[in-house]
Amino acid sequence: MHPHLAAYRPPPGFVPTDSAAPDVTLFRPGEGPGALESRTRCGSCGATVTWDPGSSELVCPYCGTRERARQGEDKGPGEFTAEAVARGAQGWGVDRPELRCDGCGAVLTMEREALSSTCPLCASNQVHVHEAAGSALQPGYVLPFSIPAETAAATARDWLGTGWLRPAGVKQVAIRNFTGIYLPLWIFRADMKADYTVQVGTEETVTERRSDGSTTTRKTTRWRWESGQLDYPGCVVSVPATTHLPGMESVKPFPFDRMVPYTPDVLVGFSAHGYDVGLPEGWEEGRDRLRNAMQAACCARHHGDHYRAFSATVDLDEESWRYALVPIWTSAYQWGGRTWVVLVNGATGTIDGTRPVVWARVWLAIAAMLTPGLFTGICLGLPGLAFAGIGLFFLVIAFVLLIFGVVGSAMVYTQATDEETL
Repeated sequence: MHPHLAAYRPPPGFVPTDSAAPDVTLFRPGEGPGALESRTRCGSCGATVTWDPGSSELVCPYCGTRERARQGEDKGPGEFTAEAVARGAQGWGVDRPELRCDGCGAVLTMEREALSSTCPLCASNQVHVHEAAGSALQPGYVLPFSIPAETAAATARDWLGTGWLRPAGVKQVAIRNFTGIYLPLWIFRADMKADYTVQVGTEETVTERRSDGSTTTRKTTRWRWESGQLDYPGCVVSVPATTHLPGMESVKPFPFDRMVPYTPDVLVGFSAHGYDVGLPEGWEEGRDRLRNAMQAACCARHHGDHYRAFSATVDLDEESWRYALVPIWTSAYQWGGRTWVVLVNGATGTIDGTRPVVWARVWLAIAAMLTPGLFTGICLGLPGLAFAGIGLFFLVIAFVLLIFGVVGSAMVYTQATDEETL
């Protein structure tokens, strides 16, 4: 070894990293505890800073000091090779403890000041804290929060207060524990070509003449075969990289054009959920979604009301993947012995979730819609059959009322069950 190299010392803050060349040591800038502390504490007063969704800056809520967030490095899309995955950066880029929930199995990275005794995804208090291992892939891109917490809470308050099915006081409980979480997403892109055939159906109204000379009309579907070739370059689909929040896709879309290269600064003030759906599993689902997108594009070329018997040979080329984080405001709360969750897209404000229902009101509404038909049939129709067929008139009315009652009851019941499920 050269005598000058034997005395070499890396600059302060640099740490060793892997090298492909034997007997060669490389150094990179470190992101140790000191780096994390300098980004979560205000340089003026020492208070904890937060990410400002409106300006993409770190802001001190006490003295108002602002600091521009660090810019991440755009590493480009990932290739589908073991070497590309192995070369990928790992961990979060900063030292953050993890909260592991025994209730739903979620593992969230959180700031030490924000560690909670309950899980923000399922409201369970069976949680444990440990240091992050840092062995998972580091996100390549992130869609920063742009919806403030106050706006998300106001949206949730209006959403929970809408309708007659909700119990009183639920919205005050639901918005009490709003938490900002970055959730993992696999984004896949591919150039596709397809040779396809499909049956396209067009609805038509047909007039037919009866034997007595009168006419009648009916609707029918006329089917025809179509085929062709389609190039679909740059098709992009996304697949949730976690199974711990099933309603994540219910608040799509996420504006991918507003994503930026990942930087640990966006995590300041928020939690983050690492992926539990690996790249191979995500790509398997991603291929299905790419093919579905191709099928929709092929069918859209042919005007029709219905499509069936679609068959295609699809070639995928230039496949690539990105591991990204997307923002969600979430509130998990307990009501009536069950766990409910509210989700707000942190970039668009789209809301969804589960809402408790007062089932006593549902049953009363169903009873009110069925009663007129039953009363008319039982109390007027059946006794009226003994009086010159008057009862037959009331039975017909009862049948019509009962049909309307059954349809209305089904609609109310369906709405109530939809409220309680994602």
